[in-house]
Amino acid sequence: MNGKEKKTTGACVCGALKFEFTGEPAMKALCHCLECQHRTGSAYTTNLLIPRTNFTFKPSSPSVMKTYTFTQSDTGLHFKTTFCGECGTLISKANDEAEDFKPVYIVGAGCLDDGIGSAKPDAELWVGHRANWLPAMDGAAQLKGFS
Repeated sequence: MNGKEKKTTGACVCGALKFEFTGEPAMKALCHCLECQHRTGSAYTTNLLIPRTNFTFKPSSPSVMKTYTFTQSDTGLHFKTTFCGECGTLISKANDEAEDFKPVYIVGAGCLDDGIGSAKPDAELWVGHRANWLPAMDGAAQLKGFS
């Protein structure tokens, strides 16, 4: 790419909270945990684990940025979510307790400006909570928890 790192952009549904990151995700995963189901009202979330050093919210958007912390019931870990205060779109989750999560933000793949097409998951997490009508994703590691 002519010596330049790939830059990816994204935003909430109303466009008030924007972000960007450089490089590739450290991992792409579907999460079937109960909290992801509750937070989204869906069967799972599609997540990109982005190194924190590569991720930034755009300067014009922090005024609408809101946060909420929840406890993941299977582990007791606390995740701080960042969402748009205008439209409610969940952008990211972060955890500062577990060594595996400290270096990354967990970003919702559906918030990417170019769409979710290139975000095919490497793994499915918390498969014990996967809806019984959903098959396992071909080629994705099937994990009982976060690892």
